[in-house]
Amino acid sequence: MLSVLQLDHFAKILCWGLRTARKESFRPGDTVLVRFDASGLPLAEKVYVALVEARLQPVIQLLETPPMEKAFFESAGEDQLDRLLPGLTQLTEALNGLIHISAPASLTHLRRVDARRIGRAVKAKKSLMDIRRRREEAGKLGWTLCTFPTEALAVQAGLSLAHYE
Repeated sequence: MLSVLQLDHFAKILCWGLRTARKESFRPGDTVLVRFDASGLPLAEKVYVALVEARLQPVIQLLETPPMEKAFFESAGEDQLDRLLPGLTQLTEALNGLIHISAPASLTHLRRVDARRIGRAVKAKKSLMDIRRRREEAGKLGWTLCTFPTEALAVQAGLSLAHYE
């Protein structure tokens, strides 16, 4: 497990990356979405504090856990695969920054899911990607991402979590 000091430094690096990824400077009150896997919560908490201290407005989005994601792709109806949740378009239009913390608890949970179902859900979210790309090109959105060490990643690399970190 990363130390408190390491997490603090990690959060500062992500905030630096966010600032340098954006053409315009951030202004107090700008909205920054922090998307993260549950395993990345310790880092997301540090990022949240750093954003608040920078007078930015963080919005937190906990991503689906592997069992949730698997259940969705295996059981969702076509209408669910094709649907954008209410408010996502408006939130995306209002974003000034995005930090994504990838901390997968599993790398194989979707291996038996029909790829067409996953593709259908990705296609439904294309309009959000278009909005982000447009805002980024206009200098109004900056984003950064990272991979947070997890047991699943360490196992895949053939290392202990301590060595992987």
